[in-house]
Amino acid sequence: MFDAMKREVKEETGLEVIQATLIAIYSSPTTQTFTDRWGNEHHVIEYLFRVDKWIGTLEEETDEGVDVDFYPLDDLPGASSELFARHHERVFKDYKKFDGKLILE
Repeated sequence: MFDAMKREVKEETGLEVIQATLIAIYSSPTTQTFTDRWGNEHHVIEYLFRVDKWIGTLEEETDEGVDVDFYPLDDLPGASSELFARHHERVFKDYKKFDGKLILE
């Protein structure tokens, strides 16, 4: 999973991750299952990492991101949907309360 996270960060920001900490794994069927517009049900397993060390220059726009920047936690841009707003609220809550013990949900 570490390699997949590194690849995604590189694709979306241009930065190369050197060191990161796994904070949480979300896999509960209660919160991680959704039905798409065609009626197909999906169960998503998600990993939350904190990137502790990186190299490179942040690219403000990539094929997968626009307005890429570092934002203070108390001044984040708005989410693109209600679904993402709830998701962001959840992961940032876990990020803030992380005490070194992996969060499993």
